[in-house]
Amino acid sequence: MDYKKKPNIILIIMDCARADHLSAYGYQRRTMPYLDQLAAQGVLYETALSPATWSLPAHWSIFTGLYLARHGVWNRHLALSPQYQTMAELLKENGYETAAFSNNPHIGIKNSFGRGFDLFEELFRLREEQTLPNLIGRATNKALISLFKLKLDGAYRTNHLIKKWLSNRSRQQPFFLFVNYM
Repeated sequence: MDYKKKPNIILIIMDCARADHLSAYGYQRRTMPYLDQLAAQGVLYETALSPATWSLPAHWSIFTGLYLARHGVWNRHLALSPQYQTMAELLKENGYETAAFSNNPHIGIKNSFGRGFDLFEELFRLREEQTLPNLIGRATNKALISLFKLKLDGAYRTNHLIKKWLSNRSRQQPFFLFVNYM
């Protein structure tokens, strides 16, 4: 298979990010300088419509290309039916190495998002291990400092793991990388 002709694909979702708080969309504070630079050099979409009001069904629409009424993930039915193929499954079948890094508890293996991924890192699980009850149980100054850092280091930790994955992977095979920042 000729991998040289296949591009790497990166899908980044900034879950719950509000356009009215991003400087690229006119917010007065300079909130995300790298995103501003990307928007200035690329295409900035000013209108986007979500097929759902919350992350789980909206992500399944992105991953399947199907509207909510078709894929059926909503409220009590939270996992995608095996009858529908995901973008990750399709890319894996076509020679892609696939990896996902999710900070959203809804976008994880329990809701079948691991389908088609060689690696699926549930970064919210790392935070769950450092929840307030767990930290208080080990109450040390270091643990309490760690608690306060949880809100600050999600993207940092995610980026660190992505860089590690990128540096350890095979350079021959194209990749599909999905990242969900929360």
